[in-house]
Amino acid sequence: MRSLFILLGSLTAAQGVAISSGTGSGNTTAPSDDPGFANVGTLGGASAVYLGNQWVLTANHVGRVTVPVGAPVIFNGLSFAVDSGSARRIENPTGSGLSNFTDLIMYRLVNDPGLTPLDLVMNTPSNGTNVTMIGNGRGRATTQTSWDVAVNPIGPDVWTETMASSPDVTGWKTSGGKDVRWGENSVTGQATVDLGAIDGDVISFFTTFDEFGSTHEAQGVNGDSGGAVFLKEGGVWKLGGIMNAVGTGSTFSFDGRPPGETSSNPYPYFGRVTTAADLSVYSSQIGAILSVPEPSSVMLGFLGGVFFMRRRRS
Repeated sequence: MRSLFILLGSLTAAQGVAISSGTGSGNTTAPSDDPGFANVGTLGGASAVYLGNQWVLTANHVGRVTVPVGAPVIFNGLSFAVDSGSARRIENPTGSGLSNFTDLIMYRLVNDPGLTPLDLVMNTPSNGTNVTMIGNGRGRATTQTSWDVAVNPIGPDVWTETMASSPDVTGWKTSGGKDVRWGENSVTGQATVDLGAIDGDVISFFTTFDEFGSTHEAQGVNGDSGGAVFLKEGGVWKLGGIMNAVGTGSTFSFDGRPPGETSSNPYPYFGRVTTAADLSVYSSQIGAILSVPEPSSVMLGFLGGVFFMRRRRS
């Protein structure tokens, strides 16, 4: 079974996580049970999360492209310059057999944005845990599209748009626009995602875009990398994950692409998964950095393309 993954971080027009409710254009203000909507900002068309003490966290494949060219982090329309010399890569656990660094990076803002600090989760979320996803990814088209998929055992499957009453796959194409948006989902599994030699392995959990899921069922799309996945731990909202990729998942066997989809513009269709770095694994490092006002810089790299998921070893 093939499991294809695509990064969410290329820097194109964006409109929040794709949601199944209504026309897909809602949820651009904080929900009534707000997990930390104001703390999710934009960084060069992708996403970043304010943690506290002037520190932001994002995906490395976002930061290494945007920060060297001077992109600010924007919260509620206000721009905050990034101290590029403050870059701190997050590492995988010693002895894990994974890459040294993972696809997470922190930067310190030059000025304090005046936002409430976030708490980080302490435990890997179990399957079925409800989450709120917030990011700056592309919006979706208002009209659904359906596809039939001809499975090819030796190459990419062939996707064809169809009007049939029982298609293989249903979802939406993406659209333009730009707003931070929230949506809902639940955890459906844990995995280690391989994002290549530069951005590294990411110990992650994932959600599945379900046709009969939450009211505002959400999937990550282009621009959501670096965005937040919040969950409740002990009845309190905490930051549980940072979105990084979408894919066909551990049980969804289709491969190939719908016509018009590209590696930098994945479509939101039912059955697709969104992966997020499991911050319970990295929380001690992040906490240590948060307490340091002037960290040393770390070299950044470059990446692009399509990636694969490995099941986490128990």
